[in-house]
Amino acid sequence: MNKVAVFGKPGSGKSTLSRKLATATGILLYSLDSFWQRLEQADTLMYIDLPYRVSYWLVTKRLIKGLIVKPEGWPEGSSVFKGSLQS
Repeated sequence: MNKVAVFGKPGSGKSTLSRKLATATGILLYSLDSFWQRLEQADTLMYIDLPYRVSYWLVTKRLIKGLIVKPEGWPEGSSVFKGSLQS
């Protein structure tokens, strides 16, 4: 396992899991916004499948916290409010 693609529903904890996985394994962390780019580069795929109610709660929590502090790894110039509403 050298290149892992983590994907799932919005607010499912992909970024959090990716950071923890990178820290635990020493694998470099790259944020790739394109879904297909992630799949093409990876040798291991991880899909996070949380219940919708949990995903909705995590998106809402991110929105509330994001009004005060921009989430780590959030794309520069991207609105946390608009991104959360789109999620």
